[in-house]
Amino acid sequence: MLFRISRFSALTRKRGNEMTSNLTIIGFGVMGQLFARELKQFFNVSVCNRSDKSKIAEEIGVSFTFMENIESSVKNADVVIICLPIPLFEEKIREIKDYLKEDALVMDVCSVKEMPMRVTGENLKCDYIGTHPLFGGAESLNGQKIVLCPREQNENYLMMKGIFEKLGASAILMEPLEHDDYLGKIQGITHFIGLNLIEYLNKEDKSKLEELSTPTFNHLLQLIRKMGDNSPDVFLEIQKSNKFAKKSRKEFLEMLNKFDEEIN
Repeated sequence: MLFRISRFSALTRKRGNEMTSNLTIIGFGVMGQLFARELKQFFNVSVCNRSDKSKIAEEIGVSFTFMENIESSVKNADVVIICLPIPLFEEKIREIKDYLKEDALVMDVCSVKEMPMRVTGENLKCDYIGTHPLFGGAESLNGQKIVLCPREQNENYLMMKGIFEKLGASAILMEPLEHDDYLGKIQGITHFIGLNLIEYLNKEDKSKLEELSTPTFNHLLQLIRKMGDNSPDVFLEIQKSNKFAKKSRKEFLEMLNKFDEEIN
């Protein structure tokens, strides 16, 4: 335990004005930017993106690299966090695997965890921790929940768990299949209901719906408006990538049909 504590402490120390460990974030969208802002106090952070977001990186105070120069960005990284859409994950792992240090730690933010665990196990020699931030569009990690699915509960796991908790987040330890099973119900059903409600209500007079809205229905409208702000592709990725989502949808539809029959 002394070794593990000392390693975590080393990450929080500076050598002059430089951090002692390097972190590369691949994908500089909303989640990548959040992790860059939050983790720059623990690491020397470099971000890697396909399009030019160097100005945002400069504002945050981290270095920027274009995706075509990814080798230079990851070869010296102690930690690599992949913040890309689910369909791009395996391709990016195969692209960077030969550039990673053997003692590097790879992480991701995919909303499914069984697939990344399998892909990293097949392709990487280094350590891996799957993460799923259970939020979107947050300004900080403080007060948020994040699932951790480590390959092993080793010093890397304890280090990152300690960092997230120091930033005010609640770290939830789970097995990948357990995570996907529960999120197949939580996200799978929520998105399934929300997207269909949006489609259904789009056919109606929105001004009249709001005029006649009850408090409960108004809450429902606020929820589906929030879903409408996101890309439908994100929801579709989760439905297709989580093998438990299909099972959850089937069970939910069967329950609705049974309820409808009982009413009739």
